[in-house]
Amino acid sequence: MSTIYPTLPRLSVKESFDDDELTDIDDEVFIRDGKTGGGFKSQDEGVKRPLMAPRKKPKTSFESQKLPLRALLLPICYGIMALVLLLGLIMLCVVTVNIFPVPFTMIKNLFPPKENTGLNSTDEVLPCTSLSSSIVWVRTLPKLTSEAPLRSVDVDGDGVEDIIVGFSTGLDTLDAPEFLCNLYFKGQTPCLGGVKALDGRTGETMWTHWTEHAIFSIDCAFDITDDKTNDCIITGRGGILHAVDGQDGAAIWEVSNKEFPASVMEPEIILNVYDARYMTDIDGDGIVDVIVAHTTQTGTLRSSEIIMLSGKTGTVIKTMDFSKNEQLFIAPQTLVHPDGEVMYLLAASTTEQSGGLYIVSHSNLLYGKMNLKTLQYGKGKGVLLAPILVDITLDGTADIIVSSLDSKVRAYNGHTFELIWNYTVPDSEIISIPIPGYYNDDEVPDIMIKHQVGPGFPVYYYSVSTILDGKTGKPLLEQPIKDSGNGQMSGLSLSVDGPGNDWFLYWSANCVDHNNVDEKYRFLKGQTLLSQSRANLCKLRFNTTLNTRLLAMSQHIGPPGQSLYFSEDWKSVELNNSIDARHETEEYLNNLPSQMEMNNAMENGPMVSQRSAKLRVNTQERIEDERIINNYPNMESNLEGKGPNEINYLVNNNNDDNSNNNNNNNNNEKEIIESYPAYNDLSEYKTKVSNDFPGEMEWSNSNNNDWNNLPMEMRYERNDPNSQQSKRRRKRNNKIADSARRKRNINININNNNNNNNNNNNDNKNYEGIDQSIQRQPPTGLLLPSLIKNPKTTSIDLVFSTYWLPPSEVSLVLLQQDLECIHLKEESARRKLEPYERENIIADCLSNRGVNYKLYREGLDRENVKFALGQMTIYRMKLECVCPEDLLPGQRCNNISKTQSWPAHLGRNGDGYFRPFVKPNT
Repeated sequence: MSTIYPTLPRLSVKESFDDDELTDIDDEVFIRDGKTGGGFKSQDEGVKRPLMAPRKKPKTSFESQKLPLRALLLPICYGIMALVLLLGLIMLCVVTVNIFPVPFTMIKNLFPPKENTGLNSTDEVLPCTSLSSSIVWVRTLPKLTSEAPLRSVDVDGDGVEDIIVGFSTGLDTLDAPEFLCNLYFKGQTPCLGGVKALDGRTGETMWTHWTEHAIFSIDCAFDITDDKTNDCIITGRGGILHAVDGQDGAAIWEVSNKEFPASVMEPEIILNVYDARYMTDIDGDGIVDVIVAHTTQTGTLRSSEIIMLSGKTGTVIKTMDFSKNEQLFIAPQTLVHPDGEVMYLLAASTTEQSGGLYIVSHSNLLYGKMNLKTLQYGKGKGVLLAPILVDITLDGTADIIVSSLDSKVRAYNGHTFELIWNYTVPDSEIISIPIPGYYNDDEVPDIMIKHQVGPGFPVYYYSVSTILDGKTGKPLLEQPIKDSGNGQMSGLSLSVDGPGNDWFLYWSANCVDHNNVDEKYRFLKGQTLLSQSRANLCKLRFNTTLNTRLLAMSQHIGPPGQSLYFSEDWKSVELNNSIDARHETEEYLNNLPSQMEMNNAMENGPMVSQRSAKLRVNTQERIEDERIINNYPNMESNLEGKGPNEINYLVNNNNDDNSNNNNNNNNNEKEIIESYPAYNDLSEYKTKVSNDFPGEMEWSNSNNNDWNNLPMEMRYERNDPNSQQSKRRRKRNNKIADSARRKRNINININNNNNNNNNNNNDNKNYEGIDQSIQRQPPTGLLLPSLIKNPKTTSIDLVFSTYWLPPSEVSLVLLQQDLECIHLKEESARRKLEPYERENIIADCLSNRGVNYKLYREGLDRENVKFALGQMTIYRMKLECVCPEDLLPGQRCNNISKTQSWPAHLGRNGDGYFRPFVKPNT
């Protein structure tokens, strides 16, 4: 075997070879042919047959091979791990942003927009950064003032809302004899107040409904005559409650005191006021009915009742006594739950500033059951301002925002009635209804409020305004807006598409060059409420004038906002006094056949308030004493700074009295016919004879209301029960009659008389160049669809009013420097001073700043019976959104919403509801 198979050297494997490098021949094993011996002739010679069959290379088929389970699960596990990691990063980002908030604009700046590559992209909506304004028309109404919020009704059915204006005259609180109506209103009786309808397109008078007293409240939300035109429920001082036809101004029905219990008809009725609004139909006639709060005072007793009247006929459906201890000055407000349950809010107060806020169900009210749920009650928790209903919890139920007498604004959950938050400013009062709107970027409405800082009416040192976050009740402004003029806001909110884009429209009043002052002062003792409420405080405190502005503020423009109206720019229009008072007076006197006729008119003529309402319709003829200014493209730039031609109506004494008065004339202090209000002595004030100054009056509780500066809910008459109002009125009217019988001369005084004596030089210097008329608090205006359409953007029209009155001539305040001077002089005396000595000290200290105290006392001692005729002006102004001019491609400007959430006093329908934000269709 060894010879046949010689031993071969052992092979070593040095490296591996791929299968492709091997051949079938290499895999075969051969045997040698023995005959050939041991040698080889050639490589292939001697090969006879293989030892074994050749090994063939195996072929792999991927079609039939199965992958293992592990190979399938592995990528799935990797995918899950990646997803978990991604979610973890997202959560980390969310937590980081919440802990370290960064404005979106800062993040946006990190990623600048790419250049336009021609590809389609979604438009970016930019907010309004300002508002453009232009005057549509202006209307002046001489002899009239307004304390009622504006309303709107489409009177003539032309599709344009017309303007409803409640007004009063200077004769209102005088309870004037009829001859004064003949003198100043050409025989119109009654002539103390009323309602006008102005054409929404032009401002012309469409009809006038006259009443026996001033009008404070108007509700024109529904049609009660079934003529497709809304009708108005009007209320006012002196027991005024009328339903007025929206088409022609005729009285549909009137409520008479005779329809109520005899106790109301007692001789000395000191207080008799209504506040009314529409309610759901409860008598089944298909016409909405009316719910009324009625408060009366006879002697020292006050009482309130809730009355439900038929909207169609005015007949009483049901009467319920409310309380002998609390009074209702606000008609019950409806609160509706999502399940349809109807409840009513009752806001009550007392003369001691206590009271509360209550809830009563609709069913209990119908059955006369006063089962009240108390939201708040106690000292300082009384309510004199209507609550507003705003859904700040986003649960579908309106929540309750209420301002109390303790200066707190409270938010209650409308479903559970639990307190959500409250906010206050120390040592202040709230006399303005809050304004709801969207200020920040969330979808919760925010609340603008204004506090008057000071010891209480009539002394307020300044006012502060801010916007509260609807969620938390915390201020959103870094610093409050400060005013020195202490007016109301009388505000609206202008809705703009998208949350956080609304504009708050509000009034601001400041003394020129004294915007941020908090200097204290007080009125000198002995002044009447009338003289204090009509005091020119800017003149008395700073020797300057009062300016008012209508401002628009949003989060896109810093406080106090953009000015839409400035009183100084419009003085020449608002004080044009288109009446020739001398001509009217002389014409009336010349038409009297004899002095005996005047005496008869004075003695036997009826009081104006005894007359029933009359109607004047002016659809074709323009009243001669009313002026309309239409289509001002840029009114402000066209107005010149003219001074007012203010006219005062005088009844002078006989010759002897005139000679005496001429020697003591102080800056036109004359016996001007003045309307002392029926509410001149409020029941909250008590009079006493001062030990220091005999005959002086001291207020024991000054936390009350200025009728010209407070909302309508706080302006109802509140007389001292011991003042015997009717007797005082008869005395005043007798004085007028006596003066006529003594043949007093009726003269006209134009301001800035140049014939003042030398004693007046100091005071005349103070008044030099300063207009004495002052603008009173404007009532709340309206937002209406624009008359002038712009196809590129949505616009809206703002309608608002202003009015002016001459100031009191006998007002005097003691500044901080006066008080310090008086205190030092009294201490230096080191003994008890006699009254005349104290008066001398006051006179000396006042003379240090040029005030003639002697002339003040002489003016105060004269028993004037005077009234002041003012002038009202109505504006219609177009507003549009303005965006930055450098808009990039793909950017567009935001629009004013077609549906407004708070376009009028107490909302769209005057029911206190704030309509929530509605997203525009995209």
